[in-house]
Amino acid sequence: MGYTPIGLSTGEHVIEVRGTDRAGNQVITSTTVRTNSDDWSLGGPMYGLPTIGIILAAIVLSLVAYFSYARPRPDAQPPPAPVEPAADSKMPPQMPPQQ
Repeated sequence: MGYTPIGLSTGEHVIEVRGTDRAGNQVITSTTVRTNSDDWSLGGPMYGLPTIGIILAAIVLSLVAYFSYARPRPDAQPPPAPVEPAADSKMPPQMPPQQ
């Protein structure tokens, strides 16, 4: 429920003022006012803050989900470089490539 300081529901209302002086002369004037007590609307008493908050929360959660899944995984590391054989190993020497 929204905040309505004078207890009016959402919609158009007519305010009418009547005045009579001591001589019996009467004057009647009226005006129409429109109230909005919907908390979710931008024209409501909370200026749409609940709506804006939900939209911002959805954007933040989407960004967090995207960046948590978009980063590289630890198991996606490149393979280690090949190890050169030790100098005292019994392997035959490699022949240079022929040209």
